[in-house]
Amino acid sequence: MNGYIIAAAATTVYLILITAFRRSALFRRLGMDLYGPILLWRTKRGRRTISKAAAKPSFWKHVGVLATGVCLISTVLVTLFLAWESVVAYDGTQSPDSADIALGPLGIDTVVLVIYLAVGLAIAVLVHELAHGILASAQGIEIDSLGLLFFVIPFGAFIEPNDDDLKKAGPRARIRLYSSGPAANLVVALVCLVVLLGVLGPTIEPRADGALVTEIGEDSPAEILGLSIWSEVTDVGGVPVRDASSLRNISFGDPGNSVPVTYLYGGRETTAYFPEGVVVTTVLQGPALSAGIKPGMIVQSLDNVTIHNIGQFISVTENATRDSPVNITVLRYGYDSSLGREWWVEDPDIRYVNLTSKWVYFYKHFPDLNREEYKNLSLIGVSTAPFGIRVEDMDYLPRLIAHPFPSQQEGESFAKTALKFVALPSLGYSPVVSPATDLYEPSGVLSVLPNDAYWILINLVYWVFWANLLLGLANSLPALPFDGGYMIRDAIKDLAFRRGQRLTGFDRAIGRRPVMDQHVDRAMWVVSALVYIMLASLMFWQIVGPLI
Repeated sequence: MNGYIIAAAATTVYLILITAFRRSALFRRLGMDLYGPILLWRTKRGRRTISKAAAKPSFWKHVGVLATGVCLISTVLVTLFLAWESVVAYDGTQSPDSADIALGPLGIDTVVLVIYLAVGLAIAVLVHELAHGILASAQGIEIDSLGLLFFVIPFGAFIEPNDDDLKKAGPRARIRLYSSGPAANLVVALVCLVVLLGVLGPTIEPRADGALVTEIGEDSPAEILGLSIWSEVTDVGGVPVRDASSLRNISFGDPGNSVPVTYLYGGRETTAYFPEGVVVTTVLQGPALSAGIKPGMIVQSLDNVTIHNIGQFISVTENATRDSPVNITVLRYGYDSSLGREWWVEDPDIRYVNLTSKWVYFYKHFPDLNREEYKNLSLIGVSTAPFGIRVEDMDYLPRLIAHPFPSQQEGESFAKTALKFVALPSLGYSPVVSPATDLYEPSGVLSVLPNDAYWILINLVYWVFWANLLLGLANSLPALPFDGGYMIRDAIKDLAFRRGQRLTGFDRAIGRRPVMDQHVDRAMWVVSALVYIMLASLMFWQIVGPLI
């Protein structure tokens, strides 16, 4: 909430200042102007620097040709992706997304998020416009002015080439100019990705062995006793927890007895007492739900067998009879008269459960996952976890940052993991802040950096990558007024002009005519409208789709 208050206060001060000074002589003398609440500042400074950078026209011409190729590939890929996403959304098919990321959102402060976003966008826009400026100057197109865009903070930049020079330059020169911005963004994004995956990411190291808490079950002992996502469990009952599997496979004593659990959170080590036992985390439509079993309950016994671990629970369940009710005892949170306080006590209302065929259940609900061997197994319809927590190995977060793209053995598609990596900010996983950063430290050469500086560097590189990638892809769209739209328009005009030059008198006699510029312009606006319709449909589906 503090972040929202600071953002609102800064916005209010900004609006008061621009309202007070917008009619002053100094405002106009500095080349400032307002477009709604956005402040635009024009200047002629910097043109000489750009001219010096463009001192070798032949070199920049070759760069422009390469940029055209990069931008053209990007335009094709982003168009195909939009079309595919639109079809997937219309058909109701699940597209690759980030829903399977186990980690809970970090609860990032708004001010922190805005700072990283502003820095990333500022660098991306600067790279974009600087590339346009250099290619314009190298091709003899004069730059009238440069400028910055403000809304509370600087968020954009622009370069204004001379309109007459731009028209005289010819379509090929304009194509190189238009494509230079998106291509420069994509190159910077690639460089940042290499630095992140090849240099910074591999140096992330957990401070201690343990299991990372990524999900906490509803009404579970972990939730009731205050365990938080992004905690690291390091010890249970005096036995060190080395990784996630050692916690998942832990064997308890008597269910309901208390056991000391040591965990790290926010830079502090805490030991608390939890009830032993296998905890129900999810109840599906089926036998368990019909018996009254709820999330958060501890399975004390099943079919007259005391349950000590998850493997035993699964084995007893699958081999129990389906011909008659099976005995079950569960513990729920309530008042324990023997202890004189709230604890986990036996639920007297749940005594039996009627199991069902695992094969039949999967046939009805999950046919794609059904197997022949399920025909001889029973099912109760719950998922379970120790203490009611889902855990992952401590390298889970480093893998999201340093190894986002899977090997073929991991069974995930490149598209799915790529989208997951790019979507980290929208899901609350980037920038990475405390308490996640408290569990890790830099290793190798970067170990000399303070932990805060190290994570600031990783976050900055990621956000510069993210902003450049999105700006480059967005400007590659084959729609006006994006660079990709102008590039495609001038390419078609160039082809039409060359075709018109090859028309003979006979061609004209039989009715063949050159394609006029206005025809190309109209066609491009039709294409642009189709692109905008696809974008609007995708945004609409994001809102309406989950409600259907």
